[in-house]
Amino acid sequence: MTNTNIKAQVPAVDQEEQAIRSLYLDSLHLVERLHRRLLDVIK
Repeated sequence: MTNTNIKAQVPAVDQEEQAIRSLYLDSLHLVERLHRRLLDVIK
């Protein structure tokens, strides 16, 4: 019975991980853009 509960929770965890990964990649993209702009200003 415990295995059933764990299996039921796995998709929710996958969705949560996917949401976090998406936010992380968006944030990383913004930091990369900011870094490039900073390098342009320093030139």
